[in-house]
Amino acid sequence: MSLVVAQIHDGRISLVADTKITDYNDVTKTRRVLTNAVPKILILRERVAVGITGDNHHLVLQKLVEIRDEPLAVLREQMHEIAVRWDSHGSVVSFVLAGMEPEAQLWEIGPDTAEERTAYNRAWAGDLAAYNYFRQRFDESATGYYSSDMGWRLLSSMQWLTSFNVVESVGGFVTRACFTGESFKFIGDFAIVGPWLMEMIREETPEGAKLALRPPRGIDPRGYQVFTATGRTPTISALAYFVPQARRAWLFRHETPWESVGLNVSSLAELLAVGASEYGQNLDG
Repeated sequence: MSLVVAQIHDGRISLVADTKITDYNDVTKTRRVLTNAVPKILILRERVAVGITGDNHHLVLQKLVEIRDEPLAVLREQMHEIAVRWDSHGSVVSFVLAGMEPEAQLWEIGPDTAEERTAYNRAWAGDLAAYNYFRQRFDESATGYYSSDMGWRLLSSMQWLTSFNVVESVGGFVTRACFTGESFKFIGDFAIVGPWLMEMIREETPEGAKLALRPPRGIDPRGYQVFTATGRTPTISALAYFVPQARRAWLFRHETPWESVGLNVSSLAELLAVGASEYGQNLDG
């Protein structure tokens, strides 16, 4: 199911989403949140982006790429038709459509609705339980050092869901896109993913009580880092995730964002070079 959230702020739009794919017939594939990932945000063109949740993301992304240059009104109609078609076959798909043509517009689109959400400054699709947790974390971040940084609040709220397995349907990498003034662009965020469960240990010392966190017995104590490489013109919807501990990256090309290319690379610089020379993808990182 997953989760996509889009927010209008400062006269522009930011979107965040996870990348987890749930395979109802193969729990092993579901657990492979890195190798079985698919970005749930697609930059259709410079001023239009869309978030996707539901079933058969690969097929949905293929259909969206085919119509990526259509006007916003046509895109809304086509997405609604896709959602109705999926529903008629017992599947589900929902969309968050974000446009800056010319001003910020947000739409929630599913089999039963195509509702404009611009006046509310937010649109979302996906798992309701996940969204409720997301909203709680987002609201809590309204006070504090980063309270005025809307992009950070969106990112950290989604990272909390993906890092700690709060909701079963949400996980993997976090993808964030933002309108930068000229175009939507993926943001090269960095994440540290630690053990999914920690316990607090209290120790009494002469100096007073000390608290520490550690993984409980039986919980994998290892963590990893995730670097994001992002597409630039003309391959603006290209995206890659790099995990240095695994010396592995997954590249999603502008032309075929529904499938990843696994790359054995030792650095972010090597990822950018291989992406350009071997796959024709212009990446920043």
